[in-house]
Amino acid sequence: MLQKSASTKYLGVLLDNKLNWADHINKTVEKTNKRTGLMERLARSKRGSTQDTLKVNYNVYVKPIMKLMKQTIKQTQDTLEQPRTMP
Repeated sequence: MLQKSASTKYLGVLLDNKLNWADHINKTVEKTNKRTGLMERLARSKRGSTQDTLKVNYNVYVKPIMKLMKQTIKQTQDTLEQPRTMP
């Protein structure tokens, strides 16, 4: 028997029972904040990371998440702006 849940992940996107993206956006922001927080701690530590190391970490761990979210939002906007035709 299937259990009813408030949200589910489908093809990497977290959707609630009304097909709303709010949970997905919140999770993505949370993930990005954790990763940028880690980078901030690395930058402030006494031994710290070099600027080059921080840049590489940003490009590997933070930028892809933000880029994917930007593309997803853009595609959604484009889809919603297209005129709908009746079959």
